[in-house]
Amino acid sequence: MLNYNESKIFLKRADNEVEELAGKSLDCMLNTSGYAFEICEQLTRTISALTNQECDAYILGEIAMGISNESTKMQVFLDVGRNNYYAPRDYKKNFNDIKTIQKWLSKDPNFKVLRINPHLPSLNVCLRSSNDVCEISVTNGLSVQLSCMIGHFFTIQPEAIKFYHFIRLWLKINGVKFKTFNVALLVIHYLQTSNFMPSAYRAQKNIQLEFIEDCATSFDSGKTISDYGIKKLHYYYSYVRSFFRYYAKFDYKNNVVSTYYGYAMRKTDHPKLDYYSPIIIPAFINQRSNSSHRVSSAELDNFINICIASYDFLDNDL
Repeated sequence: MLNYNESKIFLKRADNEVEELAGKSLDCMLNTSGYAFEICEQLTRTISALTNQECDAYILGEIAMGISNESTKMQVFLDVGRNNYYAPRDYKKNFNDIKTIQKWLSKDPNFKVLRINPHLPSLNVCLRSSNDVCEISVTNGLSVQLSCMIGHFFTIQPEAIKFYHFIRLWLKINGVKFKTFNVALLVIHYLQTSNFMPSAYRAQKNIQLEFIEDCATSFDSGKTISDYGIKKLHYYYSYVRSFFRYYAKFDYKNNVVSTYYGYAMRKTDHPKLDYYSPIIIPAFINQRSNSSHRVSSAELDNFINICIASYDFLDNDL
């Protein structure tokens, strides 16, 4: 059920709040002297000094996508020896590498080692000078490339960052507990259907492709809106109601929310997925990964009901 009181309160402050969040998100992605880059530099210096190996650190996740907020967790892919970026996934090796990095960083006074997440695997550490927490992974560069392509899309269409933050906050207020990554993909997909955002397929057309695992990861970060042949989004708020109508009517039983191709794709035509769920949102260029695999039928029903109620509620406001 729509939280009418909180929704009305949010609408009164939405313009200022969303604009401020979007500005901070974009600045955090582009600011090479910011805290995220400071942690990366500290990590590479520390690991290189301790191991006598070259080391690269890459920002991924919400910061690299340009959609970070006050609760965003910093994520870094650490490539020790510079030989893992294009490597295939190997859980046993990756887990052992994480344990080794844990031992290395525990010797450095600049870092406080927190815990290992065995599922990914990853390691949480804290930079003592700023108290910023960072999640380190060592799998490969697929998530980095995925994050950077999404960041490229939002950079060339900055009004879309405001759109994302509005939808994220609106859904949060109204009890929809989708992952922020899923919300970003829902926004991107909707904008693709309205020709305000390129598809990943279009971004990779007519360029030499590189692959990580079986995923094409290449894109040209120098391309503009004109190069993609998409429209400029001027005022996101004009399309909010249309967003809710689109997902209120979406055929979740038969279709996939494809951001790779940029349209609602028939399940029977889509590459095989690792997990299935009531709503299928493939993880952008990683088409075999279903980002929404933990969304239950009840959660999807709630999302649909909120979309229907939001469309009706916003009728007089937009």
